[in-house]
Amino acid sequence: MAYQNIEVVHVVACDEKQCIGKENQLPWHISEDLQHFKHVTQGGIVIMGRKTFESMGRPLPNRINWVITRDSNWSHDGVRIANSIDSALEQASFDLAQVEKKSLFIIGGGEIFTQTLDIADRLEITHVALDVQGDAFYPAIPEQFVLSHSTDHRSAKHNIAFQFAQWIHQPFGRLATYFIIGFWLLLSGSIAGIYFSQAVFQRRTDILIYLVCFSIALAWYFGMQPRNDRVWNPEVAKILDYQRDGDQITIHNVRDFVWRGEEDYDVRWQTRQYDLSQLKSANLILSYWAGNDIAHTLMSFDFEDDTGNPKHLTFSIEIRKEQHESFSSIGGFFRKYELAIVPADEKDIIYTRSNIRHERVYIYPLNNLPKADLQQLFLSYLEQGKSLATEPRWYNTLFSNCTTIIFDMVNHIDPVPVDYRVILSGRLPSYLYDQNALDHRYSLVEWMNMAHINPKVENFETGKDQSSANFSRMIRSGLPKGD
Repeated sequence: MAYQNIEVVHVVACDEKQCIGKENQLPWHISEDLQHFKHVTQGGIVIMGRKTFESMGRPLPNRINWVITRDSNWSHDGVRIANSIDSALEQASFDLAQVEKKSLFIIGGGEIFTQTLDIADRLEITHVALDVQGDAFYPAIPEQFVLSHSTDHRSAKHNIAFQFAQWIHQPFGRLATYFIIGFWLLLSGSIAGIYFSQAVFQRRTDILIYLVCFSIALAWYFGMQPRNDRVWNPEVAKILDYQRDGDQITIHNVRDFVWRGEEDYDVRWQTRQYDLSQLKSANLILSYWAGNDIAHTLMSFDFEDDTGNPKHLTFSIEIRKEQHESFSSIGGFFRKYELAIVPADEKDIIYTRSNIRHERVYIYPLNNLPKADLQQLFLSYLEQGKSLATEPRWYNTLFSNCTTIIFDMVNHIDPVPVDYRVILSGRLPSYLYDQNALDHRYSLVEWMNMAHINPKVENFETGKDQSSANFSRMIRSGLPKGD
């Protein structure tokens, strides 16, 4: 879509010469068009200029109303205010979770339409068969827009002919679009010809066409570049940054959300300080969301100061979802998502999985890692997370995911055996057990029972102490202490 993967829609009525208004009023009254406007926009987000809003006199019901004005003193009950088009679009995109229709509807006036036409994906235009001498106009429709469909009507009350028309943005224009269609038809025909051993042209020509088309497709695919300028889901909106002064580490954009439901949370980002010399241990966290073979992998680091007070920080390697984008493991193979490395409080990133999403979550202490390796792994997380600000990367379901990236970092410190359980991350406990990363005084079954977080925190929300420190204590209860 044209604006950072959010559909932008113009909803407008205009006459034969693109007139949309006269003296800040509609030059006609067509009740069928008003019903059409209501049908298209109700339950959504509407964005308009101040003059358009004042011509209506009140906010549109059952819609979130955004008004653009440069007047910093202007206000009105029931509307949200932005001082520019970009600001309105960016802020309104965060409201999409609250509404039924996942589009931003631009409804006027002429200047707003003109400035947003190049980012519009769809035009819902009522073409009115009148010639009005007005003073506000809709811009000419560029050739990149193609008429999708239209229906002719006539006003029952005023006998005015009009047409409901939908125009779709084809960013490469009609000729390029037809070329792309022809390209894929040619490719499909050559493949079919090869498959059925009856050449569409000649067998050798079919193979050549296929190879050329396949090469073009590969060039396009590998030419896709990851970006940081999209409208991100609030959970991954910020990128890790840090500074180091000797052992003193200052980390910016540590996530510490307060969760009440999957879509109900308080957004909190913090700056925290850690002393690298006080890093004591690490824990592998596994959150099972797809059976017993697949789990999301997190790494939590434990610090302890001279008085014995613990501090914890968890890193999660995730897809960087855009607003209202959902996860698809298939899409993860095809450069659909950028990569995110999120530093977070345990009560945020573990609690949301165990108590909000109700995934099965386990914590396995890795107490036998040498301190130098532990510090290097912690710094590796910071370096890779910070690098994403200048060098965004693609997430890949198989090769660049929450588990494989951890193993890549560990391999740079101290090579570990390659194993199928790196891919089937749900089987990592047995891998850790086989590599003596888990104490063999306990069986693997005993470890899984001790590591299971959910029973420990299932009543956390009703307890008196709902602090982050208490949550961290509770998820570690019953685990063997390190030597």
